[in-house]
Amino acid sequence: MIMHRPLPENAIIKRVIVHKRQHGKRVEWKADFVLDMTAVKEVPSTGNGIVVLDIGWRQMKDGIRLGKWRDEKSATGELLLSNEIVSGITKCDELKSLRDKEFNEARSKLIEWRKLNTNNWLSEATSTLHSWRSIGRLAALIKRWKITRIVGDNDIYATMEKWRYHDFHLWQWECNQRRSALRRRQEFCRCFAAQLAKQYHTLGL
Repeated sequence: MIMHRPLPENAIIKRVIVHKRQHGKRVEWKADFVLDMTAVKEVPSTGNGIVVLDIGWRQMKDGIRLGKWRDEKSATGELLLSNEIVSGITKCDELKSLRDKEFNEARSKLIEWRKLNTNNWLSEATSTLHSWRSIGRLAALIKRWKITRIVGDNDIYATMEKWRYHDFHLWQWECNQRRSALRRRQEFCRCFAAQLAKQYHTLGL
């Protein structure tokens, strides 16, 4: 287990929450510790003064503003999520839209083929194909199709398998992109919080 920082001396572990998350084909585990800090010596603050943070999201020219801060000496600033970080997150939506578009095209091709090819297991398995919305459901069908081929299905099977293979790579890309982009956003906010802690003693929200 990778510890991001050691537990405070004399802290008592009251509860541990374990999370399991799926990122594409990758499984990621995380543990959150709830501690009783009664016996822990207070860490002295290195900052002085008071700062107030007004949290509120707004689209700006240079990115998304997450909030504005102001200290007791009237110094001000913004917490601005740059367009570079934002584009990393929106890229996930673009990939998902592309996957949805290609899924609809592949489904339409299979619907047209089954109109002329009935009386087989595939025709029965896809009787409600027009209403399918799950990409994974169609991909699972093609995997089954691989070991249960039908006479005269070479062209349509090759088309569907090509779609499934390409969609799998897009799915991996989408999952990894989202994981990376959200971690980058989290790190940006953590660094901002750490900087405030160094400069100020008290934070108001």
